[in-house]
Amino acid sequence: MSIQKYVLALATCVAALSASIKAEGQIVTTTDYVKQANVKVFVTQYKQDADVVVFKTPFLQNSVGNKGVWYFTKSAGEANKKIFYIKHKEEADVIVYFTNKSAEAGWTNKKKRYLFN
Repeated sequence: MSIQKYVLALATCVAALSASIKAEGQIVTTTDYVKQANVKVFVTQYKQDADVVVFKTPFLQNSVGNKGVWYFTKSAGEANKKIFYIKHKEEADVIVYFTNKSAEAGWTNKKKRYLFN
């Protein structure tokens, strides 16, 4: 295999892997306006009130799947979900509790999981 074909094959694999991570991972950005958001989020201080317990990861590769591990980006183009923080719980699509422990992340209300598919 020539070097050019090898480089092309490698680039294709990297692009496919990047696309699959973006499609499946929870790459999130915040918006300034509710109309720009896919999901309205209320943040609770009480874990038992949450629909999802979220761990914010600093690494993109850790956000694979819909498991409550979110990678935050400033780029709306990179994100697969745009969220807006709501001040009143009743107006929210989903109630979130942020944790510092990745093992605690996950959905407690599976009926709302579709919002981040």
